[in-house]
Parts: sequence; C-alpha cells; structure tokens
Amino acid sequence: MKINTVNNTRYQQCADLTPKLFELILRRIELNQFNPDDTLLFGLKGQSLHNKQLNRITNKICEGLGWGGEEG
Repeated sequence: MKINTVNNTRYQQCADLTPKLFELILRRIELNQFNPDDTLLFGLKGQSLHNKQLNRITNKICEGLGWGGEEG
C-alpha cells in the first residue's frame, strides 16, 4: 500500500506499507474506534508525534539502512 500526501512545504511524501503493517494499523483503528483526527503514534513520553518528528525518525532509519532519498 502506497500512501502519498503533500506536506505544508509542498513536498510530496510517500510511504510504502507492507500488507501486514497496513492490516495491523487498520485493526488498531477499528479496535480503538479512532476518528480521522485521532493520533496513532506517540513518543516515549506519551505525547503525540508531530509530522516533523515522524519525518526525523524516518530519516534516521533511512540513514541507518544506507538508503538515499530523492531530492524533489
């Protein structure tokens, strides 16, 4: 499953989710009866993750894996 969105700086952001991960996310949404505005991801201190924080985490993971990003 590929998720595409455009952030507030007009960069397109993509995320490929494995079918298993997508299924787990859907199950969590259904189990907790989340609404579209509810937070799915939280940091270590229990605070919701903001887009910038999630991008930073994703970038660190990609760096660790040696994956280079495409410049848009």
